Amino acid sequence: MNIKNILVPVDFSPCSKNALKIAIGLAKSNNAKLHLVNAIYVPTPHVDVTGGFPLVEPILEDYEKRVDKEFEELKKEFVQLKEVEYDTKKYISMVSDAIYTCIENQNIDLIVMGTKGSHSTLEKLVGGVSADVIRYATVPVLLIPENISSLDFKKIGYAADFEEMGDLGKLETLIYFAKLAKAEIQVFYVAKDVGTVSFDKSRQSLKISNYLKDVKHSFHTIEDHKVVHGIFEFINEHKLDMLTLYPRKHGLLDRLLKGSVTKKIAMDIQIPILSIHE
Repeated sequence: MNIKNILVPVDFSPCSKNALKIAIGLAKSNNAKLHLVNAIYVPTPHVDVTGGFPLVEPILEDYEKRVDKEFEELKKEFVQLKEVEYDTKKYISMVSDAIYTCIENQNIDLIVMGTKGSHSTLEKLVGGVSADVIRYATVPVLLIPENISSLDFKKIGYAADFEEMGDLGKLETLIYFAKLAKAEIQVFYVAKDVGTVSFDKSRQSLKISNYLKDVKHSFHTIEDHKVVHGIFEFINEHKLDMLTLYPRKHGLLDRLLKGSVTKKIAMDIQIPILSIHE
């Protein structure tokens, strides 16, 4: 995997700083450039109500000054930034729009972002859109919970649906992280009835196994009527250090990663999530 540009959404909270710390380490390992992004959404009042936009301009001016100051403080706090190439970006937009714009314009290879509980500032600015980023980003996304400050893991879970994968090359991201930490990959499939696991799914598991031949890996099939519950049970039982998802259009995980279920996984989980898009 060739990582040259890493996007890091920041709101200067402890949680986003954890993500930044991890991103700096990845940038150093890959000689990559960091793109630190902050965004603010300012609803534009109708001109008939304000007689122009006098209310908006002071808000934007204050935002510019405040964020510039915050970025300066960040540079002092993270002296490691001197060891990597990076830039800072400010957007007057929804956070998700800022992320997508940066992906398109900066040739982003990986997104590293923090997630936190539903009442936090980061959840409102970043965590609240993590589900959308997982589903629609065209590059891998690494979600870092607030309790994680380093990538110290030995077991990576890969929640597979065993549908036919058009491009197994997408798993290079998973292999990269496994080799980085010398970790084992545990591929698992949650089935309502293990007796329904067909030969085709077994054939797909063989393809995945061949592709993962250079890293230690194993396969598991678990029975649970609720897929989300099954995923969390597997995480806890096997003491996983990271969960990998492969959301795809019309696939099991695409149906899984919607609405409240997405928030459940992205916000409640206590280990990093690596999302590799189709």
